Amino acid sequence: MAHARKSLADQIAALKESERQTQARLAALLARQKTEERKRDTRRKIVVGGAGLTHAALHPAFAEALRDVLRAAVTRDIDRTLLADWLGDDAGPANGEGEASSPAVSPAAG
Repeated sequence: MAHARKSLADQIAALKESERQTQARLAALLARQKTEERKRDTRRKIVVGGAGLTHAALHPAFAEALRDVLRAAVTRDIDRTLLADWLGDDAGPANGEGEASSPAVSPAAG
């Protein structure tokens, strides 16, 4: 039995479908790659932060330098509120509004 050849239109349609499937697989792989990169970045931040806090607990000069960096770099009110007990007296909302913050707490005490 002879196999009938596909018409040009059928061949084009088949290639377009194959291309669509390939594009979908590529999009899924790119999304997975992006998710994995975000997870690695988050994990890296956790490890670096933990190491920095541990070092700060052992070295008061580093702790003060870290506080200075964080006071300058952390500007979102929600983040400053989270770090208020660690940053010290001026760690309230960056715009100066809101309640007074807690007194400075040594990282070794927490």
